[in-house]
Amino acid sequence: MQKIILIMILIIMLNSCLDNNQNSDNNGIENAESNSAPIMKMSLANFGSESQIDITNQPNNYTAFSKKVIIRTGDISFEAKDLYKTKQDVDRLLAKYNGYYSSENFSKNDYRDDYNLSVRIPSEKFDLFLKDISSLDGIITSQNISSNDVSSEYLDYEIRLANKSAYLDKYREILKQAKSINEVLEVQDKIRVIEEEIESVKGRLKYLSDQVTLSTININLFKTYDSPIKPNESYLSRMWNSITKGWKGLSEFILIITMLWPFLIITTILFYVVFKITKKFSRKK
Repeated sequence: MQKIILIMILIIMLNSCLDNNQNSDNNGIENAESNSAPIMKMSLANFGSESQIDITNQPNNYTAFSKKVIIRTGDISFEAKDLYKTKQDVDRLLAKYNGYYSSENFSKNDYRDDYNLSVRIPSEKFDLFLKDISSLDGIITSQNISSNDVSSEYLDYEIRLANKSAYLDKYREILKQAKSINEVLEVQDKIRVIEEEIESVKGRLKYLSDQVTLSTININLFKTYDSPIKPNESYLSRMWNSITKGWKGLSEFILIITMLWPFLIITTILFYVVFKITKKFSRKK
């Protein structure tokens, strides 16, 4: 009798395990099906019956997406033998490869002259442009090239754009069925929000497309000097420059004194008055 009861208990436990496994498998299938396509359902309280948005049957062209979306950037420091000639060479290279300057800055001091340039080059000409830069008259002191794969981000925004556009079409259909002012206003508010989201997604896609189509290269062209003395400057020339600077300094001093003449006169008068008063008191004592 005990054996029979034990066998029955084992059979019940085995059936229970099989049922649980089957339920978990069914739930997994249902979850996979529910996540296979984006579905949004909206209920508008003011409508007589529930209105739903279902974009399950929208065409999906992204499952086989394999396009690589790469953003390439570069940073180069280039010591030129002739800075201004090298800058003209870079100008010619930009014209050759249909690029342009997004920014251009020049700085100069006694020890170094610099051009800090940010150029945009069609991505398919990126390597050719770098090759031509390296062949200019000078030395590349540093170079950093990076590639950023934004394929997944780009795909994500494309899917968002497609889904939000589908939602927008459905809401516009719902708007045609609206029967009161409140219903119209409520649906129009939903449409406005989705339109703003679509514009935001389009803006991000446009930015990524621009970064992919045109690569950015930051170029630092520079020329250094060992000392403030200009090359090929003779000793007599330096002596004359020193005399000139000294005379300019004396001239500036005279101009400052001349500009302050009213204060000098007033100070002289006050000093004279104080001197007289002090002398008068000293005689009385």
